[in-house]
Amino acid sequence: MNFFKLYATRKYLRRLLATMIVIMVALVTSSSLLLYFKSERTVLHMQSEANLKILSQIDYNIASMNESVKNMAISVFFDTDTIPLLYGADENVFELPSKLLKLDHLASSNPYLHAITIFNANSDTFYSTDMLFQQDADGLLRRFGDRVREDDSIPQLQLIPLQWNADADRGESHRRPVDLFVYSVFMPQNGSRAGGTSSKVLLTVKPEWLFDNLHLLNELSGNARQTILIMNAQGEWFVRGGEPLAFEPERLSRAVLEHSQQANGSFTFRTDDALQMVSFKKRESNGWYLVSIQPYEAALGDVFEMRGSFALIAFMLVLFSIMASFPLSRRLYKPIEKLLRQARSPIPAAGLPLSEAQDELAYITQAMNDIEKDRENQSDTLVHYRLRKLLADSPSFDADSFRELTGKPRVRIDPSGGYVVAVAKIDDFKTYSRLAPADRRLHPFAIGNIATEIVSSRFETQFIDMKSDHFGLIISIGDGEAAAQETLLPLLRRVQTVVGQFYRISLSFAISGKAPDYRAISDLYRDACALLQYRMVYGRHALLTAEHVQANIDNTALPINPQLEKRIIEDLKANRPAALRNHLAQLLEYASKLSYDHMQHAILHVFIVIRSAVTEMNNNRVLAIEVDWQDVHGKMFESETLDEIREHLHELFDRLTEQIRPSPETRTEVIIDTIKELVYAQYADPDLSLQSIADSMKMSSAYLGRLFRANSSVSLTEYMNDVRLSEALRLLENERYTINEIMEKVGYRTQSHFFKQFKNKYGTTPKEYRLKRSLAGPGPADMIT
Repeated sequence: MNFFKLYATRKYLRRLLATMIVIMVALVTSSSLLLYFKSERTVLHMQSEANLKILSQIDYNIASMNESVKNMAISVFFDTDTIPLLYGADENVFELPSKLLKLDHLASSNPYLHAITIFNANSDTFYSTDMLFQQDADGLLRRFGDRVREDDSIPQLQLIPLQWNADADRGESHRRPVDLFVYSVFMPQNGSRAGGTSSKVLLTVKPEWLFDNLHLLNELSGNARQTILIMNAQGEWFVRGGEPLAFEPERLSRAVLEHSQQANGSFTFRTDDALQMVSFKKRESNGWYLVSIQPYEAALGDVFEMRGSFALIAFMLVLFSIMASFPLSRRLYKPIEKLLRQARSPIPAAGLPLSEAQDELAYITQAMNDIEKDRENQSDTLVHYRLRKLLADSPSFDADSFRELTGKPRVRIDPSGGYVVAVAKIDDFKTYSRLAPADRRLHPFAIGNIATEIVSSRFETQFIDMKSDHFGLIISIGDGEAAAQETLLPLLRRVQTVVGQFYRISLSFAISGKAPDYRAISDLYRDACALLQYRMVYGRHALLTAEHVQANIDNTALPINPQLEKRIIEDLKANRPAALRNHLAQLLEYASKLSYDHMQHAILHVFIVIRSAVTEMNNNRVLAIEVDWQDVHGKMFESETLDEIREHLHELFDRLTEQIRPSPETRTEVIIDTIKELVYAQYADPDLSLQSIADSMKMSSAYLGRLFRANSSVSLTEYMNDVRLSEALRLLENERYTINEIMEKVGYRTQSHFFKQFKNKYGTTPKEYRLKRSLAGPGPADMIT
């Protein structure tokens, strides 16, 4: 056979070939990719470890310097020659040069130090080995001194970056130019002034040792494109005074801080130019981050060079796999080809040509099965049709037709007489109908087998699928069975249990009375269907007989209970949910005792009464109650039990009650808006207070205060001050009013209280604000922030 023709006409062979090619190509490709990515991850890990080692060395260098400066700071602080400079009230001009000379020698002996500075809080005097600082060059002493005098919030024994030129622009955001590092030591409990400032020993450290160290390690790392930098906990990068940053500092700062849950680590970061590999190490002592930035392609240079080799090897392996798949698939196909030759002779009789839509195995299987099924289906279809006709119209069968039907091999009906009909209905058929068609075709067969096996243990039973939501069972009880129903009930209960356990399907059963002749079978079927309607009362999984529902059938009461319906309308209009549910329960209890037709009438009437009541309420309301009545009607009349109807009505009542009840959120908003309107209207009144507003609204002041704070995030007193001060700010821009007049217009009695509140909010006094504005010209004053 021609090679190409063989593959063109054999679908299973093509599928076998395609499967082998896909599997082999997938294995080769996935192995190659796995090897490549494993190599990439290994190199990345090694590079990350190398970067962390460099950062650890930098960390060690900083720690060594820190320990050296720390020991010197403590030594100077407790030196007996330093103590008079720290705490002495009078300056001894004769001893000062020798002491400063000693400090200068100490500063010169340490390679890290720039200068030693002492601040005497008692005399508000600075002593420094840096003559430019001591002489207040460029206002340096003034700027630095203001920071030292503020308070004792300066961290002790930590490096604090300092920029001499305070007016210099940083240029980029997150760029922190560093001219010196400051190292402070002080004891707040000794020598503190009334203002809270202590005497301090301040060591200024030259930053060159740090930046030169970073530059040297960059060179020693062997990668000229690697950059090592330092960032503080606020995301600012330490650089030399005029040194620019070659990356986006703000984005990189956020990225490092996002990964800072660990003490050290690595991650990738994309800049405008390329992807970068970032390694970092956190210094716990002062919160600094040592960060290494390296181009991703530089870190993976060797791996990227191997990509071509990987691709070539993978391509050759894939090509070899495809070529090897042809002979292997041909060898595996030989048994199928032999079977196909053997099966071809009887197949043409079945009229099943081998087409493109079938593979060889499906062709053989279908051909063999179809011959057998055609024979069986023709017989089974006719039998099932006649059984359904017997159940629906038994008088149309004469004696010979009935005997012929009961003589069929799969028909299990005793022709001697004595019959009971049971009807099984699938509960919640609407949900069941959403199942897959294949499952719905399987379930009747399974239910029929279970029912036949269980009931046939006592009676001959014929299961009939009525091709809808229910099934019929013709049960032959014979003439001598006096208590057939009592015997059947536990058997059918067992059927319900087994079907529920294995298929999660709930069945309800109704059992008819007994008839001696087969001609009454259709009457028994109709009686059982009528009994099954009372599943509405007894719920799902019911097992019903005429004795169970006889009281309902004999009940001649009217379906309408005017008294209960009137109470339901009153409860609905008065918005009494508990009473509404109680009266509904009474009405449904009344309906459950009626015959089925009257029960349906009662349910329909309840729906009409509720809808009429809501319509009447909407005629008298500004905001109409919205209800989808078509949806409610559909749910109620698709319900299979009174319990389901009760649930749907409860849902309806909940929606109605929610719309009738005033919203607490709306009430709160009205109260808050009213309070704000009162404040804006009466802020000029000095007696305006929480209590006065509460009295005018006839509410508790405590409740009103809690409510306002919970919904406005500030207290009512703070809100009144904000309104008064905002109005005072506006009036200050008008030169016609004096400060006292403005104070009175916004509701303050004393000038001191007015000035205090104004300064707390705006950081300046009213007089300073007016002066600043008059000097600055039109527009808002710069000092208000």
